[in-house]
Amino acid sequence: MADISAISPELLRDRHRLSPQQINAILGSKVFKASVEEKALMLRGIREFILLSEAFQSADIRFIPLKGPILSYRLYGDVTYRHFRDFDILIEKSSVDNAVKMLLAQGYNPDLVLWPSDIRRQNQLMKHGNQISFSHPERKVTVELHWRLLQASPYGNERLDNLVWSNLTNLDFAGRSFYVLSHELELLYLIIHGGLHYWRRLKWLADIDAIIIRNKIDGAKFSDLAEELKANRMISLCRAVHSTYFPGTEVKFPWKSQASGSLVVHSFKKIAEEEDIEHNTIGGIIRSRYHTLISFPGLAYKFRVIRNYMFVAEFYRGSGILTRVPLFYFYSLFKLSFNRIKR
Repeated sequence: MADISAISPELLRDRHRLSPQQINAILGSKVFKASVEEKALMLRGIREFILLSEAFQSADIRFIPLKGPILSYRLYGDVTYRHFRDFDILIEKSSVDNAVKMLLAQGYNPDLVLWPSDIRRQNQLMKHGNQISFSHPERKVTVELHWRLLQASPYGNERLDNLVWSNLTNLDFAGRSFYVLSHELELLYLIIHGGLHYWRRLKWLADIDAIIIRNKIDGAKFSDLAEELKANRMISLCRAVHSTYFPGTEVKFPWKSQASGSLVVHSFKKIAEEEDIEHNTIGGIIRSRYHTLISFPGLAYKFRVIRNYMFVAEFYRGSGILTRVPLFYFYSLFKLSFNRIKR
């Protein structure tokens, strides 16, 4: 299997969502010229991010920007170096209701999931999910509001929250100070995020490569966090994929054991697909669900994943008749099968 430089520049840009700057750096030549229009669009996005951060601070809501422009600035010294399409914001669970009200006041509308007004339903949603999405109709900006770093982990939600909020550092940007994940936790989060999404976009792997090159990772601290989150399978999967597509980068932080063959095969298959589609067949859904189930060890983790599958947040709008598991999944399978027959 060829490394990333053997993939066409157009495929890297359109399918794997690498920026022109990243592609030029990877290929060692100026394949793409900088687009003034694209740069202007990203700068408008940065402006909106700054306005949002000020709104969070004015509402006294502690928040952590995930990925997006802050990661671009942290890795490359340029907020526009890597592509971003939305803003991922992590807040404390106790602040979600205030954050939702703040976003609504800023003109944002909820996407598929409505934030319930009833506290019991709010707690249900926060227990089974980890985010809710909002979009601004005029500014064309999407905010994914997270109250937990991962939807499911080998440990309980409270233990995961404590781990995250005790592993922060500060980053100064645009005259402001932001809470960000520590270098070690950010690397581990990016590894887990990419692994749970089958590494189907190579832009995520490029971020990992950039972190490795900069070599700011405390190996012992990274290992402790990895043990805490039982992330060995995700790390091993990242190693297998990274060594294939970025064979020239020397890995200087600890990796352990061999990756699961099933995880590796599924990830390489998703990377090689011509379209960036999570799954569009019943078989694809089953393989993807299995991938998630075996990403971490332990029955408790698998129980949480299955339990979260049973909670259909997209249809959680009050009466919730389609949130009853059999009705929703029979409906989904019927709709998927009907759409396939029509093709």
